[in-house]
Amino acid sequence: MTDLDYVFDPDAPEWPATPDGWFQVGNVTPPAVLEAIAGRLGPEGRREIDNAIVVFGEAGKRLPRVLVEYLTKRLREDAEKKASSRGRPRTDDRILIERAVQVLMHQLNGIAYENAIATAATELKTSDTRVKEAWSRHDAEALVQLTIERQLDGNEWTKRERAILAKISQRIKRRQFAQFAKGLSGLRA
Repeated sequence: MTDLDYVFDPDAPEWPATPDGWFQVGNVTPPAVLEAIAGRLGPEGRREIDNAIVVFGEAGKRLPRVLVEYLTKRLREDAEKKASSRGRPRTDDRILIERAVQVLMHQLNGIAYENAIATAATELKTSDTRVKEAWSRHDAEALVQLTIERQLDGNEWTKRERAILAKISQRIKRRQFAQFAKGLSGLRA
């Protein structure tokens, strides 16, 4: 790296970069940035490069290509770090609702909750935990979807199914689901 005190004249039209791509802001030069891109520069050197990028921005000058490459690499690394720290990727809500519909269908066929979860998990080739999560987050949507499908097919809830839905609504502490289940009591058997 070069001398700390050496910086191009800020009043020069080419500052802080020359037409051939050379620049120097404090210790930051193209070779120093290439070292950072290769991962051979410590945190202090990276901070200096970050400060050099700020200097270019404050001067209203375009970043030299090597600084753009450095910035792109840093942003990519940060994004990968954040993505990897979030755990497993979020599943699409449509898939979760379909899992919840499977649980509801099994319960309406008289299968107990835990067995309905296990059966749906086996059929959908996923874990019981994921099916439970889907049910807990999308139970009301599952009921709406299944009700719509049944209405489109010309099928209404039977008396036995309404009784099962009433029991399910007692176990679930979500007001939205309980209110919807009450509205179902008006349907004919």
